[in-house]
This record gives sequence, structure tokens and C-alpha cells, in this order.
Amino acid sequence: MTARLLAALRERSDPAVRDAARPLYARVLRLRHLEPGKLLCALYFEGSIVLAMLLAFADLVSWWGVLATPATVAAMVKLNDVVAGRLPDPHAARRPRSRNDAAISGNAALDEEPDTAVLGIVHVRPPRPPE
Repeated sequence: MTARLLAALRERSDPAVRDAARPLYARVLRLRHLEPGKLLCALYFEGSIVLAMLLAFADLVSWWGVLATPATVAAMVKLNDVVAGRLPDPHAARRPRSRNDAAISGNAALDEEPDTAVLGIVHVRPPRPPE
């Protein structure tokens, strides 16, 4: 039990081991922000080939579409990864900021306690008396 736990921790900390465990599709596209599983990678690659072949057999696209469809799907997955990297972290508002971050920034809004409504924590406090 302990050996498996240590091996799992080693895999998480070692980027080479973690990268080798990723599916080939994600490694070839060099996805940085998305982590599709093995089944989803198979669906992207083999599924797009099967879809392209069905469209070609139905004479809806020519045979070059069998090559173009998987390339287009791969381009869309990579574009989605790039866009996901450009967007702000959706969980950043839920992470509590340390007091050191507030002191370094010098921002008065950060010096106050974090907004518990954003964190999903509900505390009932009596209202402050007017100063």
C-alpha cells in the first residue's frame, strides 16, 4: 500500500514520468492546459477518421476529406488548448490569498479579509456599528 502511494507521488512530481503517461495524441499536439484522457484522445483521432470515411463513402466529401478532417479536429483541439491558456484561472477567486501577498501589493482591498461569498463559505456576522 505504501509503495503504491510513494509511486503515485513520484509520478506526480516527476514531469518526465507524468508526460510519458499522457496519451500520444496529447503529447503530439503538445497540449499544456487540457488533459484529455485516453478514451477522449481515441475519440478525437480515430473518431474523426471514421467520420471522414463515412462522409467519403456517402459522397458528401471527396477522399481528401479523409485526411483533412482529422487535421482539422487536431487544429481545433490545439486552438482550444491555446484559448484555455489565455483565459484567467476560473478558480483564482476561490483560492484564499495569503497576508504576505496583500502586504506586498499595498492594495487596501487585498488587506481586508477575503470575501467569503466568493469562497463559498458562509459566516453570519453581526453588522458593524457605524463609525
